[in-house]
Amino acid sequence: MQALGNQFLNDTAVTSLVFPEGVVSLSGEDAFTYCDQLKSVSLPSTLKAIGAGVFRFSGLESVTLPEGLESLGDRCFAQCAKLKKITLPATLKETGSGAFRDTELTSAILSDGIEAVSDSLFENCAKLKSLTLPATLKSVGSRAFSYTAIPSVALPEGVESIGNGAFRFCSNLKKVTLPSTLKTIGNEAFSNTALTAVTVPAGVESSGDSAFSECTSLKKADLPDTLRSLGKEAFCLTGLTSVVIPEGIEEIREKTFSSCKSLKKIQLPSSLKRIGTLAFEWTAFTSVTFPEGLEEIGENAFSDHRISEFVIPAGVRKLEAFSLAGKDWKYPKKVTFLGRDTELAPGVFGAYYDTEGGPANDIYAVENAPFKVGTMTLSCYEGSTADLLYQYHVKKKYLQD
Repeated sequence: MQALGNQFLNDTAVTSLVFPEGVVSLSGEDAFTYCDQLKSVSLPSTLKAIGAGVFRFSGLESVTLPEGLESLGDRCFAQCAKLKKITLPATLKETGSGAFRDTELTSAILSDGIEAVSDSLFENCAKLKSLTLPATLKSVGSRAFSYTAIPSVALPEGVESIGNGAFRFCSNLKKVTLPSTLKTIGNEAFSNTALTAVTVPAGVESSGDSAFSECTSLKKADLPDTLRSLGKEAFCLTGLTSVVIPEGIEEIREKTFSSCKSLKKIQLPSSLKRIGTLAFEWTAFTSVTFPEGLEEIGENAFSDHRISEFVIPAGVRKLEAFSLAGKDWKYPKKVTFLGRDTELAPGVFGAYYDTEGGPANDIYAVENAPFKVGTMTLSCYEGSTADLLYQYHVKKKYLQD
């Protein structure tokens, strides 16, 4: 048999194909694409490779891939709307991006020997519920299982990385078991899933942006002491009620816990230096203890909080605009500054409310703030930055040297 040309029998009425022994490669790109009447294909034991898009948009319902097959090209079975079951042989070394995406697969078995699940391998296989992963697996590619119906997954020991969006929008995914060998979790890896709890194993050093965002059923997250980086929006819009940030974390980044409206308790590490913009916006805290090493609190970091009292450590160099603005922009009742030189951006505490409870105006420049500031009491050192900026606008208690 001679080599297949590109689009060899593309968009024809062929119903079945039998490839003879001796054929090593089906390399013609899109060779049988749009053959929607193609129901069956017999592949020889000598086959080593299937090229890009070879059977894309065909009518295949099942395929037996022979042992000895080593490579699948990009999108080689993608958009096969009737393909329901596949078993990948142990000899397979390379699976192209999106090889089975947008199919009707309900189950997939990846045999031992396979080390990587490629990018988008089963993306948008909306009926995929049963998944068997090999013990030899080392990595899961970006969007590999996104938009599938997998209810649970146990990643085998040996897996070191989970790619960006690997399981995102798996709306039935309620349980995941992560291996002790795991090192990195990619951006949006588990976003918009039905997870109720997650234990990130010791050894994981970084969790990407939005890794668990919009998991509204997620009540509990255990984070390891090895973690050094939490991505932006990592747990944004989750159902967390409490969280312990491990020692070693130096920054809580933008929107990391934003809109966690059930989050009532947080433990911050002594290593923390910066709390980013909107990091804890729309949470349910009633108290928070800042570590002594904290240096900066970003814009709107705690906006819409329920915290009545703040103690600002001496090392805090800057409070950004609206960083401590309360619910409905009301001032906290008491703020204590333990340092002399904390820089206060305009509107740190938000807007004041008049005696009738209605908003008078936003304080965009603290220096021009009106005299009526409700019941907030400021405790600081006489002559400190806080004292100079607020000396006419709040009830004052001076700290003693």
